[in-house]
Amino acid sequence: MTAWCGACHAAVRVPAIIGEHMMLQAGGRTPIYGWADPGEAVAVSVGDAKATTTAGPDGKWQVIFTGLKPSATPVTVTIAGTNTLTYLKWKSDSAKAGNPGEVVPRPVGMDLWEDNVMALPTVLFNSMIAPIIPFGIKGAIWYQGEGNADEWELYRTLFPAMVRDWRTRWGQGDFPIYTVQLSSYRPPRAEPAESNWAAFREIQTQLQTIVPNSGMAVTVDIGNAMDIHPLSKAEVGRRLALVALAKTYHHPIECSGPLYQRMETKDGKVVLYFTQVGGGLTAKDGEPLKRFAISGADRKFVWGDAKIDGQTVVVSCPQVPSPVAVRYAWDINPDGCNLFNASGLPASPFRTDDWKLEFSPP
Repeated sequence: MTAWCGACHAAVRVPAIIGEHMMLQAGGRTPIYGWADPGEAVAVSVGDAKATTTAGPDGKWQVIFTGLKPSATPVTVTIAGTNTLTYLKWKSDSAKAGNPGEVVPRPVGMDLWEDNVMALPTVLFNSMIAPIIPFGIKGAIWYQGEGNADEWELYRTLFPAMVRDWRTRWGQGDFPIYTVQLSSYRPPRAEPAESNWAAFREIQTQLQTIVPNSGMAVTVDIGNAMDIHPLSKAEVGRRLALVALAKTYHHPIECSGPLYQRMETKDGKVVLYFTQVGGGLTAKDGEPLKRFAISGADRKFVWGDAKIDGQTVVVSCPQVPSPVAVRYAWDINPDGCNLFNASGLPASPFRTDDWKLEFSPP
């Protein structure tokens, strides 16, 4: 009888994410890793940088390069054990995490691949995250969260827990994570109403102060009523790039639209104050401000008249002589919301009240 062992005299090999034309992270910690025979010596070079290691008892090996320099030209990577692998790679100062053309493996049983399989525990992690750990990264982008909108309160716990888990598994400290706030979707409603999507956007805004080294791109103004995925992908990417340039690369640029700070009432009007005004508040295209709703103590919201006054917005309505609360862009599709700053970035939807939310169908 002849016994066969797939691990015996195994060639040096690497995961699929390590391949031709990939992007290696310059700067900090850049792992290269794979499998070989237990105890096999492995030598890795990235351009002029070299490192050696020995495969462990389980056949796994890893080397870590630090301080790789950005390069505008291709760099050769060589991995040598009993066999030699040679790749032509690009190393860059970008946060790109892998080969953009790579096919990510899916779960066993593709005949079971149904629309709801993505909601099963571990499916997304095992198919899309686990295969790229511990590949060298600069940061991560999370887009978006529509599937969690019905459990918006739970998301305050889930998202930070996910971020902590990723950062622990990568072992690169609190790397930046930048999110995309839910965009607008479905036909707009004529009157102010509650919305789980609005509540979810509020949680996303709050998470920026809860999760260390995080940021957010607001996209409520560029959604698509007929498609849950916004068409303006380039603008989404541009706004995310502004966040990364400002927060990760410390460029002196504005990366956020106006964020609600506080309110006060004066002469039957509500005065709203903001941070991140970016040189001043503006109404996009010079149109009157839209999607501001105002309420008295009865908690019944009606559309208000909103005007920019210096660094503030003043909201009033004859029907509400004693206002106590204002909401802006508070709906699944606040079509026409147009409060921006002078840097051309939209205000995040907000409410000034902390009343218990009860949802009506969108």
